[in-house]
Amino acid sequence: GIAACGAYVAIVERSYWEGGIEQWGENVLNLYQNLKQDPAIDSEQVYLFGASGETQYMSKLVEKTPGLWKGIILLNPGQLPDFSNSPRFQRRPKILISAGGEEHEDARFKKYQEDALKFGVVVEVVIHPGETHRFVGKAAKLERAKTVEQFIFEE
Repeated sequence: GIAACGAYVAIVERSYWEGGIEQWGENVLNLYQNLKQDPAIDSEQVYLFGASGETQYMSKLVEKTPGLWKGIILLNPGQLPDFSNSPRFQRRPKILISAGGEEHEDARFKKYQEDALKFGVVVEVVIHPGETHRFVGKAAKLERAKTVEQFIFEE
């Protein structure tokens, strides 16, 4: 759906879910370095996307390189980036958190949203009622897709 809206979509694949997840940040950063050489890619408009266990590695990468990313999208995140040690005037990404309501993480995400704002980070949280860690409902999947597209394309 994102590619259909005119964006470039680059995917770092692993042989299976846990295969190579420890290199997530390194692989994504290498891909970013390659992409920014392409004149068709605006390196100021790059978004990251991570789900579940990937968010641990994604958060570490974003904490080290917040200025590279326009936004990050975290699906059912286990870990959230901490910007408390980031340089004060460095650009920080906007953040979208999307999670199933049955995860019961609402309070944690709300607190994160409030704390992140203190460091200049805007966080949008979307909780999908009735969904667990792995979305099964078509309506929730459609809602998530629309939310992600709006997050990226409507400013």
